Amino acid sequence: MFSFAINDQVGKCDRHYNCGYDYKPRTYYTDHPSELPPGKDGKRRYMLEPKQTVIPIDKSYVERTLIPTATEGMTVFTDYLLRLFPADRVKQAIDTFYLGRTKSKAVIFWQIDEKGIVREGKVMKYQPTGNRDKSSWVVGESFWIFSSLQSRGELPAKDGEKEIKSAKCIFGQHQLRNAGRDTRVFIVEGEKNAVIGSLMMPGGLWLAVGSSEEIGKVWKVKNILSQCRSVVFVPDADAIKDWREQVEHFDLPNAAVSNFCAGHAGGYDLADYAYYRCWEQPNAFKAPQQENGSSEVAATEPATSNVVHADDIKTLQVMIDENPAIRQLVDKFGLEIAAENQ
Repeated sequence: MFSFAINDQVGKCDRHYNCGYDYKPRTYYTDHPSELPPGKDGKRRYMLEPKQTVIPIDKSYVERTLIPTATEGMTVFTDYLLRLFPADRVKQAIDTFYLGRTKSKAVIFWQIDEKGIVREGKVMKYQPTGNRDKSSWVVGESFWIFSSLQSRGELPAKDGEKEIKSAKCIFGQHQLRNAGRDTRVFIVEGEKNAVIGSLMMPGGLWLAVGSSEEIGKVWKVKNILSQCRSVVFVPDADAIKDWREQVEHFDLPNAAVSNFCAGHAGGYDLADYAYYRCWEQPNAFKAPQQENGSSEVAATEPATSNVVHADDIKTLQVMIDENPAIRQLVDKFGLEIAAENQ
């Protein structure tokens, strides 16, 4: 046996904060078969990793779940959006991302690829504050639609002895089918941030990998992204350093990592920014938006002074939900949440 260097891109992150980078040798040689080295007997040393079979979810199922209007009562998530943004723009976001709903008013974030194939559906429940609601689930619902359909026999669960899993993709990936040289792309962690980002700052395509650890999904659409005008990664406050290191591996000349959420505590993200800004200026996002507003994410570096914790804002909202009179007091006396250094 002998050892040899494969490529600097090959490897797995073993830091305690896992950035999700895991580019296996098999996968590398699948992507670059001409570089597959022969063994001593002249035969290939590695077997190429077969690509995952994509089993689509029927589009008719998706259509039955789509949110029809941007009015109150559709889902708790869209009710939250309507408190921050005009109804016509919320409806546009619903249509752009094909947002669905369940009987319990949870939202479905459908994962549709650039070919229009529905790969997966992520079911999430929210509180009126915009926070995740993990307290309870309606019997019969699943966190992932694919596995739910398998359990009901509407999708195959096994191929022989091999268990079939969904071939997930990036949320919002379907928008890339029309991407070109003039396209601006913004990539965030969570699906909620992609929707809110598109409402805050239109003029670009907003995608979500699902979580900080899933940034590796970008490898699968790298060729498309490389042809776009710009690709801006907008991580949460606690993942900026890790995403910056990860993005370097993508070798995208048009890519940049935004520090828009820098200077804030914990997992501060775009949704927190939108929520806090509406507390300072209730109609901040009600006015007509400029198409070039998305440049704010790429260029703005928030100051580290006068930082207000997003948790404080959401705690106040919980109090208001329980006692609406508190909102009246806040408005009447012009009360504000005190920053840490005040």
